[in-house]
Amino acid sequence: MNLRCVMRTLFTLIGILVCGMTLSQAEVIELEGTVKAVDAGARTISIERKTAKGTRTLDLEVAKKAGDLGAVKVGDPITFSYDPGLELVTKLISPESESAEAEVVVLKELGTAGHPWFSRDGLTIYFSSRESPQDPTFIWVAKRTSAEALFKDKKKLSLGLDCTFSDDGLEGIVFLPEEGKGTLQSLKRKSATDDFGRPTLIKELGTKELGDKNNFIVSPGLSADGLTLYCEVLGKGTCACTRSKPTNPWSKPKKLPIVTSEDGNQRFPYVADDGLWLFCTNTEIADPQTANIALYVRENDDDPFSFKGYLKAGETPLHGEFPRYVSATKELFFVKKKDGRPEIHVVKNFDPIKAVVE
Repeated sequence: MNLRCVMRTLFTLIGILVCGMTLSQAEVIELEGTVKAVDAGARTISIERKTAKGTRTLDLEVAKKAGDLGAVKVGDPITFSYDPGLELVTKLISPESESAEAEVVVLKELGTAGHPWFSRDGLTIYFSSRESPQDPTFIWVAKRTSAEALFKDKKKLSLGLDCTFSDDGLEGIVFLPEEGKGTLQSLKRKSATDDFGRPTLIKELGTKELGDKNNFIVSPGLSADGLTLYCEVLGKGTCACTRSKPTNPWSKPKKLPIVTSEDGNQRFPYVADDGLWLFCTNTEIADPQTANIALYVRENDDDPFSFKGYLKAGETPLHGEFPRYVSATKELFFVKKKDGRPEIHVVKNFDPIKAVVE
């Protein structure tokens, strides 16, 4: 029996036991439970429920319009609506609670560091750094055991600046600068414990293939499934490349549709796990006391992004580069320079929608 059949049978029983009616009599079931696991990228959630027959765990798919999975944390009590016909959770209702205030922290344990990328659980960070001003810049990796712990055990991976890595950690894409320009290079390894090999050029994304020697690609970002590469094409803005499977070549970059009245050079894009939030930096806002990290939103993958606003932490405007949001830990990371040296900052207890400057 496949998973969908199991779920259909399970919810038929729940509809009879909990709601006192058959599924033919009710289109949507409303239930309560505790969040056991959540994957914002895959739009799935595991909910633990206590029943007369004991504790059961339901593994469910969540509709995109059901609610913000990035705001849901493991251990949260939750009420949800399930549509047996669609076999989807159609609404998520987290109880209102006093949330901790947003707090900005500098990741001093990393020292001089920039261009960050994170695993979906927020426990692994990839970043660029160099050991001295005379040395080339390398991509490093470090890990932490929880959102409250320090990142430790730094390890050098490869030459490069901007970077992104697949969810399984077996593929990396890095930007290698060269004479004021640069190229995207691929890193591969067979297991998470192996070292990466030397970077190799992604030929289909080279400057010649883009049709203009000045249009090179920076700020790469892999989607959760590894089949979309969000990026910034110099001279064109925020774009996306796609592939049908990880072993296939990338398509040419296609500009993301963005509807906005905002002027300025929006750079260093990052699309969140669910594909519905776009973070970037307006580099034309120079005043460090003025917010320049922007949020764009859309309701579905096929919709254009619309400008939502610039972001703040409490009453502090967020000014920096390379914004990266980790929904699993409710953290927004960004890079800010101090005395010309980049440092990675993190906003704890971050809610993107509530953080919009009014």
